[in-house]
Amino acid sequence: MIGRRIKELLFAEENPVGRYITINGVSFQVVGVFNLRKVGDQGRDPTELIHVPLLTFQQVFDYGENIGWLGICVKKHVSASEVEIRFKNLLKRRHKVAPEDERGIGSWNAEKLFQKIQGLFYMLAFFIWLVGTGTIIAGIVGVSNIMLIIVKERTCEIGVRKALGATPFSIVSLILQEAVFITAVSGYMGLVAGVGAIEGIGYIMDRFHLQNEVFTNPEIDFQMAITAAILLVITGAFAGLIPARSAAKINPIEALRSE
Repeated sequence: MIGRRIKELLFAEENPVGRYITINGVSFQVVGVFNLRKVGDQGRDPTELIHVPLLTFQQVFDYGENIGWLGICVKKHVSASEVEIRFKNLLKRRHKVAPEDERGIGSWNAEKLFQKIQGLFYMLAFFIWLVGTGTIIAGIVGVSNIMLIIVKERTCEIGVRKALGATPFSIVSLILQEAVFITAVSGYMGLVAGVGAIEGIGYIMDRFHLQNEVFTNPEIDFQMAITAAILLVITGAFAGLIPARSAAKINPIEALRSE
């Protein structure tokens, strides 16, 4: 299997499948082309690599059963540091390495780096929630002020409604419906804009092959979007609660006189 970059350098626009390439005097048949859309470790493009089956590599180059390195994955909720210590002690006993020799068997543990990255993401998530909460509170205050102005401008109308027999509940529900409508429409527009921005970022990353192991395929969680929509309705109701109570307390006679 050859990478996309290897294919471009050796075969240009031709189909390489079925063709042969020579590695250290040995001809290998190309069976496929891979295209990893991310940047590898230390900035190396993984599409510049060639993958050969391990057994074939050992037989052709007389490499025997020598293993240069191996990777170990641990189960969820299992400490990789503890596994590393136990595994190295096992290898030391099998290969007769002194237990106190720390350099006899080298290792690299990604757990500490992973924990640092996770901590960074936790802080980023906390900051996003903090900003989001502040934005929602500011939105509630803004919508509430708008509804107070609307109630003041419609004082006469509300007085006429109450004079014709409208109950306080109907007045409250009217104001709440308007508040929820304003909040839902504004929030939906913001949600659409956010999804569009994320999709645009994903397209640019895909178009220019900017994905990496930490950040790739940005997308909006559907469950989170539904939760945001429900939250918008709830905040809209809270935003209209104070103006609605003020509207319900309006005296019909005073309302008609105010006009």
